[in-house]
Amino acid sequence: MKLRSALQWLTLDHLLVALFFLLITTAAGATTGFDGDTWWQLRSGQLTWQSGFVWMTDPLSVTARGRPWPNHEWLSQILFYGFYRLGGAPALVALAAAIITATWVAIIRLCTGSPRIWTPLLAIGVISHSIVWSVRPHLFSLLGVAVLLLLLRYPRAQISIPPLFLIWANLHGGVAFGGAILLVGAASALYDDRRFWPRWAVLVAASALATLCTPMGIGLWGFALSMVAHPETTYIREWLPPSINWPVSYPFFLLAFVWVAVLALCWRDLARRLVSDDRAWTLTLLVIGLAMLSMGFRAIRHTTLFTLVALPLICDLLRYLDTSVGLKKGAEHASPTHPLAEYVSLKRGIGHAIGLVLAGFLALALVIVSWSEQESRIRPLSDGAIAAVRACPGTLYNTYTLGGPVLWFIPERLVFVDSRNDPYPLDLLYDAVRVEQSGSYADLFARYHVNCAIVGRRVPLATTLAAAPDWALTYDGDQVLVFAHK
Repeated sequence: MKLRSALQWLTLDHLLVALFFLLITTAAGATTGFDGDTWWQLRSGQLTWQSGFVWMTDPLSVTARGRPWPNHEWLSQILFYGFYRLGGAPALVALAAAIITATWVAIIRLCTGSPRIWTPLLAIGVISHSIVWSVRPHLFSLLGVAVLLLLLRYPRAQISIPPLFLIWANLHGGVAFGGAILLVGAASALYDDRRFWPRWAVLVAASALATLCTPMGIGLWGFALSMVAHPETTYIREWLPPSINWPVSYPFFLLAFVWVAVLALCWRDLARRLVSDDRAWTLTLLVIGLAMLSMGFRAIRHTTLFTLVALPLICDLLRYLDTSVGLKKGAEHASPTHPLAEYVSLKRGIGHAIGLVLAGFLALALVIVSWSEQESRIRPLSDGAIAAVRACPGTLYNTYTLGGPVLWFIPERLVFVDSRNDPYPLDLLYDAVRVEQSGSYADLFARYHVNCAIVGRRVPLATTLAAAPDWALTYDGDQVLVFAHK
């Protein structure tokens, strides 16, 4: 009987939701990768794990050792390192896939109407969201935004908002986005009914105090605000604005167009919602959507935030397009008590179950094929490159993106620079990138007495060092080269 009930429950709408989650989990497991940030996050987590305290000054570089390091992601680093110890790189990817899937569970909980209407739109959102799928703490902030929206939607759950901020503030500095969303939600609720101002005052105050319970204290908010116009936004790719010449921007452009078009086409329904019982929630989504749309046009990394806040409002406004509402014809739409209706629903359920099982096997095959090449995905430094660096004494120069891998795979060596950015003087970061791209290394190398260098094969500095008479090539790999001063 339980099997029969489950098959009858597996309607087309439920099948679409199940396939959607299967798509997300499969795509996340097959495509989530490691970048330079992943490796220094692991190294930082290892330091905290072994030392028992959170490092707030730099212990990892030769150029910024002892300088302040706003380590706002310490809890994420411990989680990453713990999962890596348990199951290596596959465990980390599984954790990232679980975070991504949980984010979309929260968003789907906010979507009303039939899945036949909103699953195609959510598929566009997933593509836009996937540009940041890597093992990095910002995934926790995306999950935090989705969970916060879910808590704001249901008043009985709002007591969980301060604990959410406590955990979020120790996972990632993106909790600042949560603070802005909470303020908008509180203002919208008070606009709807001012009698509840004591409750919202307590929620906002408790959430603000929770964010102070971090190793950075009030400094976390100073750091978050500084990122609005931080110099690194001018040279790091993910901080650049989306562009028509940048294909990864297209899903954001498409979703932004759909969002604006739905608001324009459904403006009457939107106006009714703004004077209905749901006006506080609708106003919250509208204001946050406009803010995140503006931020998305400023930096590609913020387009994912717009994705999360845009979809619930689109789903709400498109409910009237649900073709499942209206007059039904045919035996399959007969009364649920009709014998033929039960037979048809069971038959369809069996067909849907077979399709779901086949899709599951296909998804598993895709993940296995993807992970058959895991060595090239997660191993940026070969054993030969590691041995060559270890054999070279003296100060090591590394290019910007190789700093993280060096920190993890050659932990006994101090790096020159890495993508943590914050501990390093800005002039040094500019000089290091300029040397990497121009090949004019002499002044910088002399200033820091550089005797070894590990560089990407395709950067101009590699060509310059290979032609220099006083430098010897000690390792020649597909991705990196190692040089030693003669």
